[in-house]
Amino acid sequence: MSLSDIATVIGAVEGAAVVTIFNDKQLFGLYSIGLAVGFFGYLIAYVILNGRKEAGTIMGQGDTPIELNE
Repeated sequence: MSLSDIATVIGAVEGAAVVTIFNDKQLFGLYSIGLAVGFFGYLIAYVILNGRKEAGTIMGQGDTPIELNE
């Protein structure tokens, strides 16, 4: 069993717990927005600190940098 398998199981259990704890749709919506902001904030910080080429590598694009559509 690899670390990614364990992380998947923990994420599934955590997701079920969040749905149970936040019975209110508004609270669950706010939790979801916070989760998305945290994910993309982490990605942006990684790009700033390590560059687009390294971020492209960890996102599965090999040596191709992340393209920003301007």
